[in-house]
Amino acid sequence: MKLLVLFDHRFLRGPSGEIFSDASYNYSFFSQRYLPVFDEVLVLARVAGTALVRAGCGTEGPGVRVLDLPDWSGPIGFIRNRKRIIEAVRAASRTPVAVTMIVPGGIASVAFEDLAGRAVPFCVEVVGDPWESLGPGASAHPLRPILRRWLSRTLKRQCERAHSALYVTKEAIQRRYPCPGITAGVSDVVLPREAFAPYPKAFDEPARKLIVVGTLAQLYKGHDLLLDAVHRCVTQGLNIRLTVVGDGCHRKALAARAVKLGLEGRVQFTGQLSPASEVRRELDKSDLFVLPSRTEGLPRALAEAMARGLPCIASDVGGIPELLEPEEMVRAGEVGSLAAKIAEVLADPVRLSVMAARNLRKAHDYSEDILVPRRIAFYRKVREIAEGQTCREYAHN
Repeated sequence: MKLLVLFDHRFLRGPSGEIFSDASYNYSFFSQRYLPVFDEVLVLARVAGTALVRAGCGTEGPGVRVLDLPDWSGPIGFIRNRKRIIEAVRAASRTPVAVTMIVPGGIASVAFEDLAGRAVPFCVEVVGDPWESLGPGASAHPLRPILRRWLSRTLKRQCERAHSALYVTKEAIQRRYPCPGITAGVSDVVLPREAFAPYPKAFDEPARKLIVVGTLAQLYKGHDLLLDAVHRCVTQGLNIRLTVVGDGCHRKALAARAVKLGLEGRVQFTGQLSPASEVRRELDKSDLFVLPSRTEGLPRALAEAMARGLPCIASDVGGIPELLEPEEMVRAGEVGSLAAKIAEVLADPVRLSVMAARNLRKAHDYSEDILVPRRIAFYRKVREIAEGQTCREYAHN
């Protein structure tokens, strides 16, 4: 049986016609995730032309094909392509096919109304919470309040109508967007064996090297809050350094903010690091991972830092409470509490060592050996439901 994946990600088509992703959505991602259960995977998504060439990073391959939609940006482009989305979904679902929607997302929002109207069964894979991701301070989009309410209501309806739902958290997102059908909590953070350090970091003196890993394309990761917190710590006499791994349109403004706060020489912006081994190298050189996000699902960067046996503190949003203990978290947006927690933790070598050991143990819950079988078991149920629906349709006809 085929699987139709409705996905808001924008793929790229190079000069030779090869479709690839500037993120990690390559052929391995889709083949390893879905092909153990389904015979073919059809990914319906936007595709933009590019002059870039990325040899060996293609998304398509045996059993995986991208059904390309026109590339658009913004609400106007979305509205103009609404009909094209519906036509593409209907064309792809003429033959027996299971449908899964990566939500929240615009393509899924349009397809949902059509699928529900035609009583076509579908699965949802819930990767985020729009109520949090579009909350005050998390997004600068001019339509943020409207989009926040609309996408949250839509996601709730999608989960209520879906025959099954796969969530990236164990229970955090499920509470706000419940599904009455088959559900599973399987994180998108699946750590390979090489992601794990052989032993946790041990401390015999106060620490001073902080690190944060995350996109600078939006401010929801709280980099601005972290810079302010580091400034407070420095003014209180702490000799600390911060490494910022990641890139995006806010990098220049954040670098300027660091200078304005008098942190030049104390903050290093590395930009985007690739491959993953380079990120691990930076984590291994650091003493404390800090993630003061305003919103999260279940953050990959935090789990990867834990897998390196690194002490971590973060805000108490999304699925983070499923990873860290209460005393290792602060309220989102509270710079004073964040600065106090950083100073408190860095000054206690015994506590740092205990946190590091616990984090490494906890990170193993997200190893591929544990999560991959859970995910495959869920998709088998999705296929069974789709095949059952197909059998009923043939019997009815």
